[in-house]
Amino acid sequence: MSEKTSNPSATAPLQNGGHEGSKKVEALQGAFWFPFFAFSSVSMVLLNKYCASSFGQPYSLLGFQNTMTILLNLLGVQLGIFSVKPFEVSQFKMFFLPTFLFVGMLLSSLKGLPFVSVATTVVFRALSTCLVACGDFLIFKKRFLKAEYVCLVFVVGGAAIYAAADLSYDATGYAWMVCNTAFFVSSQLYEKYAIVALEQTPAGISCVQNSMSLPILLVFGMFVGKEEPIAKLRELDSVTHGFLFATGFAGCALSVCYMSLSKFASATSISLAGNLNKLLSIVAGAFVFSNPLSLLQVVGLGISMLATMAFSQKGQLPLSLPVRKSARMAWGLTLLVITVFASNYLWLFRRSSAVRRNWGG
Repeated sequence: MSEKTSNPSATAPLQNGGHEGSKKVEALQGAFWFPFFAFSSVSMVLLNKYCASSFGQPYSLLGFQNTMTILLNLLGVQLGIFSVKPFEVSQFKMFFLPTFLFVGMLLSSLKGLPFVSVATTVVFRALSTCLVACGDFLIFKKRFLKAEYVCLVFVVGGAAIYAAADLSYDATGYAWMVCNTAFFVSSQLYEKYAIVALEQTPAGISCVQNSMSLPILLVFGMFVGKEEPIAKLRELDSVTHGFLFATGFAGCALSVCYMSLSKFASATSISLAGNLNKLLSIVAGAFVFSNPLSLLQVVGLGISMLATMAFSQKGQLPLSLPVRKSARMAWGLTLLVITVFASNYLWLFRRSSAVRRNWGG
């Protein structure tokens, strides 16, 4: 009676085939989710800036967006896309103060967007990273590597260069961005302190926080802002109505993208994609809203963005990517920078030509 022995060389092709198959699936997932992530991110930035300028009812706009987020999250739960754990009263108590900070952060962003360029919001968010790190150091006694301290210095230096040469500087816009930064940093630090072991999923946390924000927005919209959203909507055209409605989907799409990418992509890849999305938003904002950037602004912005990306990777840029991917990324970033400069100088040339015509007339 002969024994059947397993042959490792026979099973190896099957294992290799399965590994190659999983790689192909991940490649197909990446081919869909990374471009959709970029589209959702850029759309959210541009739509918010446009709606904040044209609608002019920030409390009502936030109330609509937060309501849409809750409804879409619950729809995602029903379809099996998201999952939530049972809601408890303790969860709502825990989010009482963070909800006020959350509302303040969103409101100050909408208040400031009509006055500043997209690039300015990116620079202020980079500065927020430095302030959160300072809070971690002072409050939670967290220690950083020397390379991380260097990155923070470069973030601040790049932001200073950008602000000194900002062609679209507006004192009101900068004041709202400072408020937005304060709310963002306070929210991040408080949540690290208070929300340590919350028994709830990301979709559940989103539902809790957004549902608690609605009565706050309702009270402030009625008695502080004295808003009349229905009357304002009647004055707007159908295109603006469509953009307002689209903001509700864009926010939820971003959440879906983050959850989906985290299942197969590395944190480094998601971080790189997020920084690339910011750059795409800046380029799109320069075209759509005619916000030119000077040479020093581009330099300062680039320093801050690279330093922020390096800080998120423990003080190192992700240079371990394959050579071909690194080359493609470098060419892509170069083309984007060229596009920014081309759009800037085209805008400045048209503006100077119009000025000359007016003087000549």
